[in-house]
This record gives sequence, structure tokens and C-alpha cells, in this order.
Amino acid sequence: MKTIDTFQSIINSKKRSGDIKGLRRYLLNLLAKEPDEYYFLAELSSASYVLGKYREALTYAQKAYQIAPDDYWVRYIYGCALFYKKKLDEAAEIFDSVIACDVNYLANYEHGEGKKWSESLINDSRYMRACVFEQECYHIEAREMFLLHKKLRKRGLYSDFSMRQVNNHLRDLDVAIRDKSYSIVKYRPQFYDSQSCYTRDEWISVSDIGKSFEDGVLTENEYLETEKHYIDTAIELARLSGCTFLTVDYLEDKTKDIVQRSEKYSMGFNLMKSAKRIRQGMRIHISDCADYLRLCLRECCFVIFTNHSHNFNIQFGYDYYMFIYTVLPKSQVENVVSTNKLYFRP
Repeated sequence: MKTIDTFQSIINSKKRSGDIKGLRRYLLNLLAKEPDEYYFLAELSSASYVLGKYREALTYAQKAYQIAPDDYWVRYIYGCALFYKKKLDEAAEIFDSVIACDVNYLANYEHGEGKKWSESLINDSRYMRACVFEQECYHIEAREMFLLHKKLRKRGLYSDFSMRQVNNHLRDLDVAIRDKSYSIVKYRPQFYDSQSCYTRDEWISVSDIGKSFEDGVLTENEYLETEKHYIDTAIELARLSGCTFLTVDYLEDKTKDIVQRSEKYSMGFNLMKSAKRIRQGMRIHISDCADYLRLCLRECCFVIFTNHSHNFNIQFGYDYYMFIYTVLPKSQVENVVSTNKLYFRP
């Protein structure tokens, strides 16, 4: 009687030769004798996918998963089949369960095949999770996951996917993100040179209040008016994007430093409460966002605010630049920006 190693050798030989139709016939013959052998079912699912038989691929993968739900390789195959049938939420849940595994546990558990095998399985699950993000138009999350997959690839670590495939996804995502990312400023477009550098001497920070520039001395009232334009723009774009809250996805500064800086530039606003409360992972209702945005504009902290459900991202950079990512039509974004007396950076 043939052993599983013999079957594996024949399966691998047919894969290497590209005889996928022959592989499918071979697996169907094996399953006629052993219909509940989940390994054969999972391999048949993969072969069916390559041949474009997506419904068949899902049927075999689902049966394999029902028989062996604790086998993480089977989970991965099932996740792929779900993805190719556009069942994205279910696929994401499967890939997340593989990615969350400890490498050493996966290497040595009942179905494990060593550390390189487990690293490969987890990293290819990252690739597929990135594909799910991309299909859902979560471009920033997709790009981050593809980059992580790429970073963790190494010589001797097998992958189902070529580096060319990874780079093609990243190139497409860079285009998509660039088309939906906006650099919003108070600076008038006509005063940028051909290198996109601003040529006039204007204020760039809250610390410039009281200093002289080409348009005169920056007063506190003038600063507050401009700051309000930025905040109103950010909140309105978040609202139009469908957000009811923003999440502090990244926070760079320590609480004590944020509090100390907030005291320096209070200007009639009690920012202490927000300075003490802000933390990474915090969800802030849109109606309560203003002071948290104000902390960033007054250089008290650096924060990336997001709402992943609605593909929205906002952060503030040097020189009073605001960067927003939204899937809203450009004309709608432009209308909000111009209404608040701001501009797109050329």
C-alpha cells in the first residue's frame, strides 16, 4: 500500500511539471478511494483554483476544513478559496487566525512541519490578507501588509507568490493611494515654484505668533482663524466620508510631554483634559475631535487618526501641512477645502 509520502512525491512531481489537469485527475482518483482524506481535498482545491474552477475549489476546501479545522495549512487553503469566490469577510477571519499563531507553536503542533514551514504559512497568509484589504479598497492597510510580507521574505523560505506579484500589488496601491491622498495647506498655490517649494515668507507654526512676515505680524486671532479652517476641513471630510469617530492609530509622544506643551499654547482653550486623555487606540467621536486635532496643530503631539471602516486617514506634518486620505470624489474634497479658505498643495 502506498504511503502518504509516496502520494506527496507524485503530487509534487505533477506540480513541478505544471501538469495541473493530470494532478486534478490523480487527486480525484485518490478521493474516490478515500473521500474523507482532507489532505487530498485541500490539494484538489488548490489545483481546481489554478484551473479556474473556483466554485469547485471552494467546495473541496470547505470539506477539508470541516474535517480538519485545526490544521492551519487547511485553513489557509480554505481562506484562499473563500477569497477567490469574493467571500472577503470570511477569508479575512481565516487569514487573521493563521497570522495570529505563534511561529514555534505552529512549527511543532500536531500538523506542524518545522519552523520554516510555519514562517512560510504565516507570511503567505499576510499576503492573502493584504489581497483582502486591497479588494475592500483599504489601500493603506493593504500596502502595509504587503510591505510586511515582503520584509519577512528571506532566502530558503518558500512562498506561493513571486516577488513580482508582490511588487505589482505595491505599484498599483501606490497609484491608488496617491490618487486619494491630499496635501492641504493655507499657502496660496501661485506662490509655489516649479519644485513645489513655497516662495513667500509666511508663518508655519503656532510659535510664530507675534513675529513679522510679508503679510505683517501674526496675531493670535489670525492664527486661531486659520487653525479653525483646518479643523473644520478635517471634521467635515471625515463626516462626509461616513465616519462617526476617529481612532488614534499612532501616538508618538508621552502624556507628560503633551500636557506640558498644551499649557504653553492654550490661548483660551482648555486643552489639558484632551492632553491627559489621548492614547493610542482611543476612539474619539467626531463631535469631540476638535481639541485633539488642535493638539496636533499646536505641535503638542504627533498623531495618525484613522477610520478603517471608511478608508479615512488624517495627520499633520511640518510647516502646517495637513495630509488626508479619503475615497471621496476629488471635487467634493476640493469644495470643502476651498470653502474653508484652504488649498491643495500643487
